[in-house]
Amino acid sequence: MVEVYREKFSLRHDRGGGKYNGLIFNDCIFSNCSLSLTKDISLLSIAENITLSNCKLISCDVGPSYLKDITLDNIDTGDMFFVWSALFHHVVLKNKIGNIRINDSGFELYDNPKAQQELLELKKEFYANIDWALDISQAKFMSFTCEGIQARLIRRDSSTQVVVKRDKFISIDNLDEGFKKEHSDISFILELFLRSGAEDVVLVTPLGRNSKYSKPIFSGLMKLRNMGIAEAD
Repeated sequence: MVEVYREKFSLRHDRGGGKYNGLIFNDCIFSNCSLSLTKDISLLSIAENITLSNCKLISCDVGPSYLKDITLDNIDTGDMFFVWSALFHHVVLKNKIGNIRINDSGFELYDNPKAQQELLELKKEFYANIDWALDISQAKFMSFTCEGIQARLIRRDSSTQVVVKRDKFISIDNLDEGFKKEHSDISFILELFLRSGAEDVVLVTPLGRNSKYSKPIFSGLMKLRNMGIAEAD
C-alpha cells in the first residue's frame, strides 16, 4: 500500500482506462478532480483497495467505473460529490460524510442513449453477481441520494436508515396531507422515486447535520415505518 499524507491534488482528470490500486490518502484535498468521465464504456477505470480518510473532495466527480474495496472515512464533500453510474463492490462510507449523490446515468452519456443502455445492462449483470455493493451503516451524512443500486445490496443501520419498496408505496396519495406538509422534503424524494421506476429507495437520517434538521427527518422516516410504507430491511 502507498500512503499519501497532506497532499493537494487540483485539476486531475481521468478520462477512462485508468487503474488505481493499493492507495491510502490521509488528510488530503482533491479540488476539481474526476475519475473515469468517459463516453466509452469499454474504458471504465478501475479503482480498488483504496482508503480516503479525513479528506476534502471539492467539486469532484466519479464517472462510470469499477470501485472495489474502497473506504471513505470522514469526508468533506463541499456542496456535492457526484457519482455517475459507477459499479460498487464492497465500498464503505463511514463516520461524517458530506453530500453524496449516486446517479443511475452516466454524465458523459446523456447524448448517447445506446451507450447508456449498454451501461445499464452491464450494471444489471454486475450487481447480479456480487454479495453487497455499498455499506453506509456507519455513515453520518449531510445528505445521501442513491439511484441504480438495489437496497438488498446496501448495508444499512436499520435504526436510522430505511427502505421504501414500490409494492408498498404505489402513489403519493399513500401519504396524508398532514405528513406531506410536515415532511415536504421526504414527500418530494418519494415523488421522485415513483417517477423513476426503481424497485426501491434507501432513505437516511442526515446525522451529519444538526439535530434541528435531522430530528424531523428521523421522525418522518419512523412515521413511514409505522404506516407500513418503510421497512428496516
